[in-house]
Amino acid sequence: MGYPRKFTPAIQTLFLKVLEETASPKKAAEVVGVSRELAYTYREKDLEFRRRWDAAIQVALDGLLEEGFRRAVVGVQEPVVYQGQVSTKVDASGQEHAVTIRKYSDRLLEVMLKWRYPQMADKLSVKVEDTGLSAESLMKMSSEDRQALTALLGKYEPPRNSRRPVGLSQADMACCSRVR
Repeated sequence: MGYPRKFTPAIQTLFLKVLEETASPKKAAEVVGVSRELAYTYREKDLEFRRRWDAAIQVALDGLLEEGFRRAVVGVQEPVVYQGQVSTKVDASGQEHAVTIRKYSDRLLEVMLKWRYPQMADKLSVKVEDTGLSAESLMKMSSEDRQALTALLGKYEPPRNSRRPVGLSQADMACCSRVR
């Protein structure tokens, strides 16, 4: 691949934009058609370019932290799969939708806290226990047992403004009785 002789300001700007999106000098160099060595040479010799490079990396890392926070604290919706099939439910309008459950990454939260508070690393440890509330177990329950479990879990649900639910909501449990 032939590289341009000059790392012009326009090429540098595009390089930094890609670097901001990917945190990868290799990818940024490929996109703009320069060698990584040339980019690193400019970084070493041009203080303003180095400052902009570092700022681009910081933006990319901030994005990674935001995504980690989302997965650890906000959670992500994942489809419920039973016997290799995505479980579905039919809403009041007759539309069929996938049954989903919000999952959180306790391990990711632990790592982020240890990174942010290294002095407390030995005190931060997540113990993951199997609750036995797998989708498969719920699907095997009779409708009456699911209703009883829903009522029992309802006593321990956090307030509505809580960020993190303790168990399945009544809507989640009710949909399981309609899963095909």
